[in-house]
Amino acid sequence: IYDTADLGNRNQFRPESIPTPNSNTNNYNMSIRASRLTLESRTDTSLDVLRTYFEVDFVGPGSNVELRIRHFWGQLKNVLVGQAWSTFSDSDVIPETADFNGTNAWIFRFNPQIRYTYALNSADNLMLSVEQPNGRIPGATPLTNEPFTSTNPMPDFVVRYRHETNDNHFNTAAVFRSIGGEVTGTGQTSHVFGCGIMTSGLFRLQGRDNVLFQAVYGEGITRYFNDTGGLNLDAGFTSTGELKAQPAYGGHASIQHW
Repeated sequence: IYDTADLGNRNQFRPESIPTPNSNTNNYNMSIRASRLTLESRTDTSLDVLRTYFEVDFVGPGSNVELRIRHFWGQLKNVLVGQAWSTFSDSDVIPETADFNGTNAWIFRFNPQIRYTYALNSADNLMLSVEQPNGRIPGATPLTNEPFTSTNPMPDFVVRYRHETNDNHFNTAAVFRSIGGEVTGTGQTSHVFGCGIMTSGLFRLQGRDNVLFQAVYGEGITRYFNDTGGLNLDAGFTSTGELKAQPAYGGHASIQHW
């Protein structure tokens, strides 16, 4: 990786980390962080074929090289249990960019979950899941500056519909969640409702050329976005100290020509 300016992150192109104003600082870097290893198995059982999938890379926090588990799940018939792409996502619309980190606004989240898929017909599926919530909020109240610890009284609930043919697919999903926490010391708790909707798709053009798109809108869902996932913006405090879910929206589109 060679940068002709200070990007704020030597390993990845993350617009949220670019310092302003910028400086003309050249930097050269080599890393194995993006290297990926996978292992898949399929085993006959008395019920059906049990499929397991395990995938790791070496993306540690900051600039560290550490083993990171991306996928670790098992699926039997229509039920998946483990860590996988969130049901509130569409991994088939990730543009094939040279940058490992991907586009700013796509939904990037691996979630521990229990997912059930119901086939409506050969082309349409309905998915329901309960997923790890992990609300992202500020660590202190603005008025008294008391530490505020995130708590999750319930999982994230996701419902998703997908239509798929040999050439195209259309996907839409909704997430519903509770975001909030507890004031350390007083034990006072506060939670707000968050929800979001996502629409995505892939359409074939001539030959292998294709168009990808994704659009997302909601409140309290910033942890699901690629570039805002670690910024603790799911909810914030008003000037009176009231907790409020933060609105967020984003999207991307790409054309791939072979």
